Amino acid sequence: MNKIYTCNEKGQAMLETLLSMLFICLLFFGLLQIFHLAVAQMLTDYAGWSATRSAAVGFDDYLVKRSAQVATIGASGKITRTGSSSSSYENNQRSQYYFEKARIPYYLSGQLYLEYDHWNTHDESSQADGKKDDNTQLNVRMSKGATDVNVKVKFQEYPLLFLTGSSKETRDGDPTGGTFYMTGDWTDITAGEDDSGVTLKNYYSTFLE
Repeated sequence: MNKIYTCNEKGQAMLETLLSMLFICLLFFGLLQIFHLAVAQMLTDYAGWSATRSAAVGFDDYLVKRSAQVATIGASGKITRTGSSSSSYENNQRSQYYFEKARIPYYLSGQLYLEYDHWNTHDESSQADGKKDDNTQLNVRMSKGATDVNVKVKFQEYPLLFLTGSSKETRDGDPTGGTFYMTGDWTDITAGEDDSGVTLKNYYSTFLE
């Protein structure tokens, strides 16, 4: 015999379903954000070692910075400038892969120019649309001593894409809960466990002989 549900029971089942879905969505997007930050942290660590090695063998300062930038491409967002109005690619990952594969070696050697969303090479926003990653910047600081070379690589104000997916203006004016997840929308990511950077033995005098 089929059970007849009352209106109260149907409403209770719907409420429980909505609460469960809310918890699952919070968990899902929270995990996505953790994975996203973990990848950015790994690439920033790699950039620290890559830039320090470049400095240790005698590369110029701007080439050291480019070495760090290229190492973080996977966490740097979209291409914003290519250095040439005639350079373009189709808006898909395969096309961008071949475009980058052809240009990155020339960028590393200082012959061509590239800029990505989170690099902000010119110390100013590469966007003008009010998005929350306007202030994101990849900082590379290098210091050379008699025996050691130290490079600090840091993503300043790296955006939390999966926890706050809109501009501050949109969240402030959203009565439905644009600020539900958290009040902040960025975090700093530094190579290594602290702000000391990566240090290697200085070999540049040997390589430049």
